[in-house]
Amino acid sequence: MNGATSSTDRERTLDSSTSAIVVTNGSIHNACATLCSRLRKILNSETYPLQAVDDDPVDGIRSLFLRGIPLVIIYNLLPPHYPRINLSVEAFEDDEYCRRMAVALFSLYGNQFLRSERFSYEEISDEEGLHKPVDAVHLILDKIHESGHSTIETGLENASSPRPLSPYLNHSLRLRGSLEDKWMDCVRQLIASEHRYLNQIDLLEQYSKTLVQCQAISEEFAAHVFPRKTFLFMRKHLAQMDCIADHPWLEQRWGRFIKKTSDDLTFMYRIYCVNRILASEILDKVDLGTVKVNGNTLSKETFESLLDTPFNHLTEFSVALNTLANVSTEVDHPHHEELLVSRDALNFTTVFTAVQKAKTDVVLRNLEQAIIDWKDLLPDTFGLFVREEELLVRKQDVFQNLKVFLFENVLLYCDEALPEPLVTSRRGKRKLSSASARSDTSHSEIATPSMNIKGVMPCSIIQYIETSELERNVGSIPRIYHSVTIVCGYETISLVCESKDQMRSWCSVLEESRRASLAASLQHTPFISQDKASKSGDVQVAGASLAKVHAWGNSFVLNVSSFAKYEDFMENVERKMRLVGRSMFHNKHPVVKVPDSNGNLTAITPESDLATLFSRGSMIHLYAELEPDP
Repeated sequence: MNGATSSTDRERTLDSSTSAIVVTNGSIHNACATLCSRLRKILNSETYPLQAVDDDPVDGIRSLFLRGIPLVIIYNLLPPHYPRINLSVEAFEDDEYCRRMAVALFSLYGNQFLRSERFSYEEISDEEGLHKPVDAVHLILDKIHESGHSTIETGLENASSPRPLSPYLNHSLRLRGSLEDKWMDCVRQLIASEHRYLNQIDLLEQYSKTLVQCQAISEEFAAHVFPRKTFLFMRKHLAQMDCIADHPWLEQRWGRFIKKTSDDLTFMYRIYCVNRILASEILDKVDLGTVKVNGNTLSKETFESLLDTPFNHLTEFSVALNTLANVSTEVDHPHHEELLVSRDALNFTTVFTAVQKAKTDVVLRNLEQAIIDWKDLLPDTFGLFVREEELLVRKQDVFQNLKVFLFENVLLYCDEALPEPLVTSRRGKRKLSSASARSDTSHSEIATPSMNIKGVMPCSIIQYIETSELERNVGSIPRIYHSVTIVCGYETISLVCESKDQMRSWCSVLEESRRASLAASLQHTPFISQDKASKSGDVQVAGASLAKVHAWGNSFVLNVSSFAKYEDFMENVERKMRLVGRSMFHNKHPVVKVPDSNGNLTAITPESDLATLFSRGSMIHLYAELEPDP
């Protein structure tokens, strides 16, 4: 057969729903010759020699395809979001049954994911049917070229020169921006992502079962934290998505599916994520050294990442749905409105909030056991937990490694306290919180790690946050650090970070906490125990007001309800300030400031209405500093 095209040649045009490739019977010789040229650049020349078929490229391509396995290898070169054909290349190439299976799988996957035409093993030997796998392989090579994908599987070698686009594709297929291609590419990526996620879930379930078998955790604990029905739901959810993806693209109703499953999805994930947080203390103590799945062990970091996979997947799933909704807009999908309504109704906020509350409970429980003196602070009013990290903190030009805890309403920083000496009598024994008392009762022989509060800063009174670079010597070598400086009315501290990303992250969460805390009312103190404040000597009565004055890192409480005159008020403030910072005055007078509704500090002056300011019936915060130099 030669490359000439006679007048009797019958043109075959494939149906547009499966392919847009136009090939004539007379052009099969040219199609195979071009394909030989393209395949030489990627197929291993020793395993699949093509150089000797120049005289008859049709026979060479037919012989190659009848081996089956080369088709599987070529298909698996597609970008990662296409499903793989899982068939052993080495073991079964000489097996007739497996050659036929390889051809059948290639035909099935090509039709399902590339919309190429289906063909049988016998059709490869027929000149009428050979064009089908030829067209499919050309299409695969074009998609590989367009995606820039360069990862080559076993048995293949890298192409040293660019692969040309197939001349046998018409204009509609060359435009990857076609409506159906855009939609199906997005759906394939969504499905591929879900399959990767389910692989992680399968691994998590295997580890949970192995932990029970090794008696690292109890069956009751595993049933509570890793409920079987949760894993079954995740598998069922993916199976339903696979079914939708198998429908013709214009008939895919993702919005209806999301609406139907949203409540169960939120419920199942909320249960798992909250239980995982509450069980973190037990899971952190699991010895993974003896736990193996399929002969492999996990590091502690990898295991924690695996535990967090379902929670992190919620964000990935939301992003994927947003992408699908955007593509739906571009292609004017007939079920676009249904998808938008369901996507907007799918709200994972309840899951995220429940996880935040669970994390807050765990952190506060640990802090209540560790902190010796709460200094009249009320942990229940800190708000939701945001972040915890051990950082180098700079305060008044002194650097110290401290534990920094950020909540919605307060920034708390602590250092580890020295172990307390054993107490044999009740005299001198510190007062314990109820949580600490329970811990000491059950583990009396084990010393509980303790911390001292070095400072606390209400987020609502933070004036501004700035970033800068800081140079410090590590040994004799200077090193650049990145600093987050937090300024409020009575003190300034800096969180010293090792990287810019760490600095930006802290700056972002601090700004968010500051804005959220400012929304709270300033009519009452969110952090101070009224009962404990009353015991300081100033008894609050109906209509009276207490003020906690902060100065130089110290504080004192005043009963300010009786101060009708500005002079009397300032005299009392100055007298108490001298007690806490006598050497700092140098014949200067203090300036006292109060937060306004925006959290900014405003100085109290002789013109201020003290009667209104001090008649709120609750404690307010005041911040004192020395008047500036003239």
